[in-house]
Amino acid sequence: MLFLLSYGWTEAQQIATTTDNPLPLEEQLSFYPNPAKEEVQLTNTTGDLVECTVFNILGDKVVSKSLASVQTDLSLEHVPSGVYIVAFYYKGQTITERLIKE
Repeated sequence: MLFLLSYGWTEAQQIATTTDNPLPLEEQLSFYPNPAKEEVQLTNTTGDLVECTVFNILGDKVVSKSLASVQTDLSLEHVPSGVYIVAFYYKGQTITERLIKE
């Protein structure tokens, strides 16, 4: 009888875990500060590898980095001041945000 109660509790716990709604992808992938000077801190809380690319306003790739950890620094030291697009690529999805480099 004890085994059945234990099994039922474990099954209920697994169901509750699999039906939880995760944060939207836009909240799991982010960067700061914006506007930036020398570097930005990239945040990836997905738990998976994410590709990040920075494009200039003409669509040319300026910087690219793979994000395997939760916090990663991205140097903008050699990037001229201006407006850029930061694109995160994750499992067939693309999240884009505007970045201003001072």
